[in-house]
Amino acid sequence: MRQTVTRQRRGPVWLRETDSRALHGILGRFDRERTSEDLSEPQEWLYDRCIEELEYRRRIARPVWRSCSCRYCVPPFELD
Repeated sequence: MRQTVTRQRRGPVWLRETDSRALHGILGRFDRERTSEDLSEPQEWLYDRCIEELEYRRRIARPVWRSCSCRYCVPPFELD
């Protein structure tokens, strides 16, 4: 039996109201920073919330072919 994971939006309201392009920018900046040093705990938290928000937006996007398909918006395949 396959179980599906239901992810809820856990980010603050200001994050939910932030434009998707800005969320992509935040994630890109954090990825660049990771090449030289580890992110702080608050930065890791924000990174995870941005990913969750973009994945949520992709799930609810209609029509689906207009949604973003980048590595931030599409979650990894589940391993069974």
